[in-house]
Amino acid sequence: MNTADLKQRIIETADEYHGIAEEQWAQAVDLEPSNDESAFEFRRLIRAAMLYYSRACLVLAMVETDAEQELEDVVEIVAEQDEELDVFFRQNRVLEVMDEESEMNISRVFAVAESVRTLLLQHSNQLAASLDSRFAE
Repeated sequence: MNTADLKQRIIETADEYHGIAEEQWAQAVDLEPSNDESAFEFRRLIRAAMLYYSRACLVLAMVETDAEQELEDVVEIVAEQDEELDVFFRQNRVLEVMDEESEMNISRVFAVAESVRTLLLQHSNQLAASLDSRFAE
Protein backbone atom coordinates (compact mmCIF):
# COMPACT_ATOMS: atom_id res chain seq x y z
CA MET A 1 0.00 0.00 0.00
CA ASN A 2 1.48 3.36 -0.97
CA THR A 3 1.61 6.41 1.30
CA ALA A 4 -1.34 8.19 -0.31
CA ASP A 5 -3.53 5.10 0.02
CA LEU A 6 -2.46 4.63 3.64
CA LYS A 7 -3.23 8.27 4.51
CA GLN A 8 -6.62 7.97 2.81
CA ARG A 9 -7.38 4.78 4.73
CA ILE A 10 -6.40 6.45 8.03
CA ILE A 11 -8.68 9.43 7.33
CA GLU A 12 -11.58 7.22 6.22
CA THR A 13 -11.29 4.99 9.29
CA ALA A 14 -11.07 7.99 11.63
CA ASP A 15 -14.11 9.52 9.92
CA GLU A 16 -16.02 6.26 10.31
CA TYR A 17 -15.18 6.09 14.03
CA HIS A 18 -16.07 9.75 14.44
CA GLY A 19 -19.44 9.16 12.76
CA ILE A 20 -20.21 6.28 15.12
CA ALA A 21 -19.17 8.41 18.10
CA GLU A 22 -21.36 11.32 16.97
CA GLU A 23 -24.34 8.98 16.55
CA GLN A 24 -23.87 7.54 20.05
CA TRP A 25 -23.35 11.03 21.49
CA ALA A 26 -26.54 12.35 19.86
CA GLN A 27 -28.56 9.43 21.25
CA ALA A 28 -27.16 10.06 24.74
CA VAL A 29 -27.90 13.78 24.58
CA ASP A 30 -31.48 13.04 23.45
CA LEU A 31 -32.08 10.80 26.46
CA GLU A 32 -33.54 12.27 29.58
CA PRO A 33 -32.51 9.78 32.26
CA SER A 34 -35.39 9.60 34.70
CA ASN A 35 -34.88 6.15 36.19
CA ASP A 36 -32.12 3.59 36.74
CA GLU A 37 -32.69 1.93 33.37
CA SER A 38 -32.46 5.16 31.35
CA ALA A 39 -29.48 6.32 33.44
CA PHE A 40 -27.70 3.05 32.64
CA GLU A 41 -28.51 3.49 28.92
CA PHE A 42 -27.19 7.08 29.07
CA ARG A 43 -23.91 5.86 30.58
CA ARG A 44 -23.69 3.07 28.00
CA LEU A 45 -24.14 5.51 25.11
CA ILE A 46 -21.64 7.96 26.58
CA ARG A 47 -19.10 5.15 27.00
CA ALA A 48 -19.66 4.02 23.40
CA ALA A 49 -19.18 7.57 22.12
CA MET A 50 -15.99 8.04 24.16
CA LEU A 51 -14.66 4.72 22.89
CA TYR A 52 -15.09 5.74 19.26
CA TYR A 53 -13.81 9.31 19.75
CA SER A 54 -10.74 7.73 21.37
CA ARG A 55 -10.35 5.19 18.57
CA ALA A 56 -10.52 7.99 15.98
CA CYS A 57 -7.66 9.75 17.81
CA LEU A 58 -5.59 6.61 17.89
CA VAL A 59 -6.14 5.85 14.20
CA LEU A 60 -4.96 9.37 13.38
CA ALA A 61 -1.96 8.85 15.66
CA MET A 62 -1.31 5.64 13.69
CA VAL A 63 -1.71 3.51 16.81
CA GLU A 64 -3.48 0.21 16.28
CA THR A 65 -6.23 -0.93 18.59
CA ASP A 66 -8.05 -4.20 18.87
CA ALA A 67 -11.83 -4.38 18.41
CA GLU A 68 -11.99 -6.30 21.69
CA GLN A 69 -10.44 -3.46 23.71
CA GLU A 70 -12.84 -1.68 25.99
CA LEU A 71 -13.04 2.00 26.86
CA GLU A 72 -10.63 1.69 29.78
CA ASP A 73 -7.91 0.16 27.59
CA VAL A 74 -8.35 2.64 24.75
CA VAL A 75 -8.42 5.68 27.07
CA GLU A 76 -5.21 4.45 28.69
CA ILE A 77 -3.54 4.25 25.26
CA VAL A 78 -4.79 7.74 24.33
CA ALA A 79 -3.42 9.08 27.63
CA GLU A 80 -0.03 7.55 26.83
CA GLN A 81 -0.02 9.45 23.53
CA ASP A 82 -0.77 12.92 24.94
CA GLU A 83 0.33 14.36 28.28
CA GLU A 84 -2.44 16.99 28.39
CA LEU A 85 -5.09 14.31 27.98
CA ASP A 86 -3.37 12.09 30.55
CA VAL A 87 -3.40 14.88 33.15
CA PHE A 88 -7.04 15.72 32.43
CA PHE A 89 -8.11 12.07 32.63
CA ARG A 90 -6.35 11.58 35.97
CA GLN A 91 -7.43 14.87 37.55
CA ASN A 92 -11.06 14.34 36.61
CA ARG A 93 -11.10 10.59 37.35
CA VAL A 94 -12.55 10.06 33.88
CA LEU A 95 -12.63 6.27 33.97
CA GLU A 96 -14.32 6.26 37.36
CA VAL A 97 -16.91 8.79 36.16
CA MET A 98 -17.49 6.85 32.92
CA ASP A 99 -17.94 3.49 34.65
CA GLU A 100 -21.36 2.20 33.58
CA GLU A 101 -21.89 0.77 37.08
CA SER A 102 -21.03 4.10 38.68
CA GLU A 103 -23.44 5.83 41.02
CA MET A 104 -22.02 9.17 39.88
CA ASN A 105 -24.56 11.93 39.29
CA ILE A 106 -25.69 11.99 35.63
CA SER A 107 -24.96 15.71 35.29
CA ARG A 108 -21.34 15.07 36.42
CA VAL A 109 -21.05 12.21 33.93
CA PHE A 110 -22.29 14.48 31.15
CA ALA A 111 -20.03 17.40 32.14
CA VAL A 112 -16.92 15.22 32.22
CA ALA A 113 -17.91 13.44 28.99
CA GLU A 114 -18.49 16.75 27.22
CA SER A 115 -15.04 17.96 28.27
CA VAL A 116 -13.41 14.70 27.19
CA ARG A 117 -15.27 14.84 23.88
CA THR A 118 -14.01 18.38 23.24
CA LEU A 119 -10.42 17.43 24.06
CA LEU A 120 -10.54 14.30 21.90
CA LEU A 121 -12.01 16.22 18.96
CA GLN A 122 -9.31 18.89 19.27
CA HIS A 123 -6.62 16.23 19.49
CA SER A 124 -8.05 14.42 16.45
CA ASN A 125 -8.07 17.66 14.47
CA GLN A 126 -4.42 18.31 15.36
CA LEU A 127 -3.47 14.77 14.38
CA ALA A 128 -5.37 15.00 11.09
CA ALA A 129 -3.74 18.33 10.28
CA SER A 130 -0.27 16.95 10.96
CA LEU A 131 -0.76 13.67 9.07
CA ASP A 132 1.11 14.80 5.93
CA SER A 133 4.07 16.14 7.90
CA ARG A 134 4.28 12.98 10.00
CA PHE A 135 4.45 10.87 6.84
CA ALA A 136 7.22 13.10 5.48
CA GLU A 137 9.44 12.38 8.50
